[in-house]
Amino acid sequence: MSTVPPPHAGTQPREAAPATSAPATPAPLGPGSATWKYFGDWRGLLQGPWAGSMQNMHPKLGAAVEQHSDFFDERWERLLRSLYPIGGVVFDGDRAHRTGLEVRDYHRDIKGVDAQGRRYHALDQDVFYWAHATFFYGTIVTAEHFCGGISEVEKRRLFDEHKQWYAQYGVSMRPVPDTWEDFQRYWKHMCAEVLEDNKATRDVLDLTALPRPPFLPWLPDRLWRLQRPLLARAFVWLTVGMYDPEVRNLLGYDWTARDERLHRLVGRAVGAVFRLVPPRYRKHPRARDGLDRAAGRVPADAPLMESPARNLPAGRFASGPQHYNPAGAPRTAWAPGFVLRLLQR
Repeated sequence: MSTVPPPHAGTQPREAAPATSAPATPAPLGPGSATWKYFGDWRGLLQGPWAGSMQNMHPKLGAAVEQHSDFFDERWERLLRSLYPIGGVVFDGDRAHRTGLEVRDYHRDIKGVDAQGRRYHALDQDVFYWAHATFFYGTIVTAEHFCGGISEVEKRRLFDEHKQWYAQYGVSMRPVPDTWEDFQRYWKHMCAEVLEDNKATRDVLDLTALPRPPFLPWLPDRLWRLQRPLLARAFVWLTVGMYDPEVRNLLGYDWTARDERLHRLVGRAVGAVFRLVPPRYRKHPRARDGLDRAAGRVPADAPLMESPARNLPAGRFASGPQHYNPAGAPRTAWAPGFVLRLLQR
């Protein structure tokens, strides 16, 4: 187990000042990149609790979620709508940088003091990069467990591309490790020395009160409540199987050789099912929209694909600079016109 600190460890964390004098707009990722191949796949939802809990185990990020986030009041909606701007930073082409700046700016006012008196800010350089690191590494985790595996060469390609991806946010590149080996040491250091077991993490892993998904309005509430305990246990078990050993130990989970074998069988089964799905439809709508623009199926200047209304924030969460809320967007996923165009192809 490596506990080598990441680059710049030991320095005082600072709030990230948005870049104001960048010489040029960073080049976006595009077709042919490993990130376009692996990111934005619907199988990524299977590591949603993994990504959420890994992020929240960072002390400052966990405090920000506890004090500012509405996630636990609308878990499905928040998760599903977040996929659009997050995916857009990868798939929006020459508009990816603009999307990245929008995502960055959602975090400007998220700051405070945690229960132990530690100050935090969501744009702290090391905090913001940790969140991005979980997206990048989560892509590898998804590929390893549910996509039939991934080669070392492709992992290195994804690492190199994740720098280009991170540049879209217009924040300091200081926390980003230089090499894939540096990143592996950084990740192990975070898992073994920095992450903590906290309320925000346990809340992510507590699925016992998970509401019915908004995309299943036809499912009777009684039937959802009957199967929810089984679903909750299954998702937590699936998540534990994706953790590094250090994280399992931190959270107090046991993991046997039998668990490992069964987990791999489940992953292979998921991969087998998805091989029956046309590659284009394995992708989330924002990712698929990027593929369609690149292939000429959608005009290059078409409005970006946004979240459908069922996922938008409501009530006191409907407005505010910290929320993605594309109400009235000209193109939304699964809008009747979009479905018609799909059927015509």
